[in-house]
Amino acid sequence: MKLERADVESLGRLVGQGFSGIENPTVSIDSRSIKHGDVFVALRGEKNDGHEFVKSAFENGAQLAVVNHLWFEKHGAAFFDKTMLISKDTLSALQELARMYRRKFAVPIVAIGGNSGKTTTKEMTAAVLRSTYSVLATEGNLNNHIGVPLTLFGLRGTTEIAVIEMGMNHAGEMTTLCSIAEPTHGLITNIGKAHIEFFNSEDAVAEAEGELFAWLGKTGGSVLVNVDDDQVMKQASRAGEKKFYGVKRPSIQGVSAGHDVEAEELSIDDKGCVKFRLTMRTGAVEVQLRMSGRHNIYNALAAAAVGYNFGVSPERIKDALENFEINPALKRMSVSETGGVMLINDTYNANPESMRAGLQTLADMKNKGKKIAVLGDMLELGKASASEHQSLGEFITTLKLDALLTFGTETKRTSDAATVKETKAHFATKADLVDALKGIASRGDAILFKGSRGMKMEEAFEAMREHLRVRNEN
Repeated sequence: MKLERADVESLGRLVGQGFSGIENPTVSIDSRSIKHGDVFVALRGEKNDGHEFVKSAFENGAQLAVVNHLWFEKHGAAFFDKTMLISKDTLSALQELARMYRRKFAVPIVAIGGNSGKTTTKEMTAAVLRSTYSVLATEGNLNNHIGVPLTLFGLRGTTEIAVIEMGMNHAGEMTTLCSIAEPTHGLITNIGKAHIEFFNSEDAVAEAEGELFAWLGKTGGSVLVNVDDDQVMKQASRAGEKKFYGVKRPSIQGVSAGHDVEAEELSIDDKGCVKFRLTMRTGAVEVQLRMSGRHNIYNALAAAAVGYNFGVSPERIKDALENFEINPALKRMSVSETGGVMLINDTYNANPESMRAGLQTLADMKNKGKKIAVLGDMLELGKASASEHQSLGEFITTLKLDALLTFGTETKRTSDAATVKETKAHFATKADLVDALKGIASRGDAILFKGSRGMKMEEAFEAMREHLRVRNEN
């Protein structure tokens, strides 16, 4: 599909000769990734101003640069032979260009929101759909007001379905993302306390996530609903056409016809991976996931529900789910073994719900040695931080773990509130924590590393893995 000259001209002043539009445009905000014929959008960020790299973008082959009018007044003369779109707001121009481009494609777009599990659910959903269709999916977690429009420029004439991850931490952001991507289908993985620092209550978080369902309700789209999440069910009233998924229950309030997609006969293996019977109106199959964590049952169910909605056969859904593995680089419940010790790297991020899920996975594992939790602070909890960290400690007590090592400011409350079988300690530095961990870890143990992104708990994970590797070689 082509981004026409008229599309670009509608957003500002176009300067430069010979520009007739761009077929299958590639758009970037990073001049280093620019290749011949690409579009460069100069955005101002907290640390860098993209206008400083306009020259580099053209040197790398950019066909068009989107720049701010104030910058152009000062520096435009130096690029007299280049083509540029001059805009008052380059971010708005990027978003509007993406919206225009999206409208050239009459393809379904599945939007995935929620407090946790979005990226895993997006990847699993894309895997299920790719068994039958040509699919565009968000790369990594490019799920914000910049990432979503950049993803949309990946649409091509061969694309049959797109899966777009949408993240928000303020009211109104989900509506903005929907206005850019114009999804036709959507799901909310779950609603909890993630980003509650920016809201007054969990209900306010739910209202903001629910903007996805509200958008689809107004535009005639359809939604996939997790019936086991009360807040998601409340927000589903804002939508129109619905399909439901969840774990089988004797009766489901508000879903008189039962689930469209459901899981039953759940079991967990030694590594905490879930096996279940997946039942849909089109058939039933046995599914064994490769990912650790009982919470992944809902990520798998969401992906299956989307597949079911688009007519993917039960057998293809089964194959996609059973062959799906998380890229270890994503740091999401990645399980590996080094020197006889099971290491669980779940350091990408943390909130109360994902912390509990990770800890429950550790407790579910059937390892021969100790179960050790290594935790950093949960951030962005605002006024709820103290109570949530204390509550997490109380939850740990119910799991009867063998050891708890914590780092940060807030996890001191977690440590104080928790009871474990053997070792419990709080540390001012990660180096001290790792030294203590080296002293207690032995073959057969399972160790979970988790904390919010800003805590960089992967540093403790990497240090411990290297220690175990060296110890094993010696």
